Amino acid sequence: MPNAIVMTGYGPPEVLKWAQVPLPEPGQGQIRIKVRAAGISPTDLALRAGYLKDIPLPPDAVLGFEAAGTVDAVGPGVTGTSAGIAPGRCRPHRSGR
Repeated sequence: MPNAIVMTGYGPPEVLKWAQVPLPEPGQGQIRIKVRAAGISPTDLALRAGYLKDIPLPPDAVLGFEAAGTVDAVGPGVTGTSAGIAPGRCRPHRSGR
């Protein structure tokens, strides 16, 4: 199981904890990236602080909108990439591209 920093609630940095998380298989139109480097964006900070509570988050959410690495798995319906490729830009709302 991989490790990640998960958000246990809204609030100060103390709501973040280092924990093991499941490694899900990518779904339809999704890819999974083996992260080599990650950044903290202003959106991550606003979500953690509770300024964006209109965006639903699951319990123990793993934040992160900035990451670099290589594709290690592709879901059904994905075209234009494969395992081992380093995507140039990947947005959560893009489906399979």
